[in-house]
Amino acid sequence: MAKAPVQTVKQAKKSGAQDNRTPNSRVEYSNPEAVVKFTLHTQEGIRVQSRNFNIISQALFNLTNNSRALERLGTKYSGAIERTLKAVNEVIDMPEKELENNIAILNRAVKEEERSSLNEVGYTHPKEHEVRIRTPQALRVIRIIQNFDKLHQIIDTLWLNNCFNQDEVEEFKSRLHNLIRDLAASLKRHAQASADELNQANGRAAEKELAGSTETEPTQVDQETKVLQDASNEANDDQNEAIKRQA
Repeated sequence: MAKAPVQTVKQAKKSGAQDNRTPNSRVEYSNPEAVVKFTLHTQEGIRVQSRNFNIISQALFNLTNNSRALERLGTKYSGAIERTLKAVNEVIDMPEKELENNIAILNRAVKEEERSSLNEVGYTHPKEHEVRIRTPQALRVIRIIQNFDKLHQIIDTLWLNNCFNQDEVEEFKSRLHNLIRDLAASLKRHAQASADELNQANGRAAEKELAGSTETEPTQVDQETKVLQDASNEANDDQNEAIKRQA
């Protein structure tokens, strides 16, 4: 007995048959996340956290999603995850090492000054933070912010004990702020570049679909388009969540 022909989407549309597909429907993803609690003492640390962490965290999450989506598209994008991870780690390495080195240097200065009994310095309004992370790199960023705060505590201690003058303090703090600003800007650029690459791939997939396909089952183009659509939807949803948390 001969099998009845299976219509493609285009054939169904031409014949007037109803297309029950919902191209904009999306799957709710259950993503792993961890809750991290920490306290920042300095106003500089608190400000950097409030202004930069959500932006950086979202960029990291989008980079992870975009690289996975590209990797699933096949040979042309093979190695996307590894390349993205390498680029992200290189961006994070620089401020991470810079802060650690400066902490070590100033701690030596503190030990030398302790011979003359440094006065202990406290803070009037330290702030507790609770954030949710979805990438290992986001945890590294939290450590960077904590070290940023710690370094400012050391600077304040030396300043209040007359070991630094005001000009030295301002110059030092300005350089540290630039580290975090550059970190956020670099990760945003990488995230945008990965989004652009996805959009280009999505455009190519759409062009192939418009050119016509006679496959009776979902084509590779359909599968690629769905992967890209799912990644885009998930990134947009998490961007909205990040904005709500920041508000």
